[in-house]
Amino acid sequence: MSKRKKHEPRVPLPVRGGIRAQGTRSSQSRSWWGRRWMLMLEGLRLGARLGRGRQYAVAGQIAALTLGEGAVSAVVQGGAPEPYRVTFTFRTLADGVRRDLTAVLGAHPAWLGRLLVNDLPVEVEALFRDAGVPLFPERRGDWACTCTCPDWAKPCKHAAAVLYLLGEAVEREPMLLLDLRGINRGDLIPAVGDRPGGAGIPPPPPVRAPAPPAEAAAFWGDRWTPAETFGPPPGRTVAAPLLTRLGPLPFWRGQERFREMVEQVYGRAAPVAMQIWGGESPDAVLRAKPAGPPEGFVLRKHRMQIDRTRL
Repeated sequence: MSKRKKHEPRVPLPVRGGIRAQGTRSSQSRSWWGRRWMLMLEGLRLGARLGRGRQYAVAGQIAALTLGEGAVSAVVQGGAPEPYRVTFTFRTLADGVRRDLTAVLGAHPAWLGRLLVNDLPVEVEALFRDAGVPLFPERRGDWACTCTCPDWAKPCKHAAAVLYLLGEAVEREPMLLLDLRGINRGDLIPAVGDRPGGAGIPPPPPVRAPAPPAEAAAFWGDRWTPAETFGPPPGRTVAAPLLTRLGPLPFWRGQERFREMVEQVYGRAAPVAMQIWGGESPDAVLRAKPAGPPEGFVLRKHRMQIDRTRL
């Protein structure tokens, strides 16, 4: 009767200021390219390594992440004192194929416009598939993965964490998929002027705006518009509309989830702003004792912060 080896579970060492995954969206609310990326991860058949990689990404075990043309490198802290280094190398387009694809994209300004506002047309994926280099990695030959950890399986859990975090970045900015294949924004924007019929057209003359008045009173006005002309305050249907419109931060460094924390802060600040809008004195509103944090509001010891040393 053979005895199975029992290994002690290794707990990864905590990382201060690590990049944390912010993914709280369900698969139904993701974009089609975000769902395709997650299906690609599940198709790798990583088993439990995919779940551990997600835990690493959520816990902020990725200390550094660098994106380049056709390459991704990261520093992941595991259970060993020395962090592991993960590298992904993606198969890029040949020069001739890249020029042809850029010309085709330049002939469709609507596709380029959607790409530049972080919307990926389905037709772009078909172009890359016809070129022989799929936009989403499908085979092991489409990329190569290395990690300095002793795990023999590749991708390992450290690489899975990087792929999970990269998927959140792709969800927010699908242009990263083209960057991994060797096409960047600089290649696409000049292509708009190189399309057929676009050459030889002189640029429109510059429009000169009138100079602002030199006197401060004439520039700012001698009085403010009365508050009663603004009308009633608008209703609030979204807690953080600007944050909801921009979407989650792909590479957030902090202990708290950025969106959840900001929505809670908005929820506390909105009633105060409504009282001031209604005509109450700001001093009286601010001196009033707050009613207490709303239900579910939790303040932790570590507050939000962004590590700007790598920006």
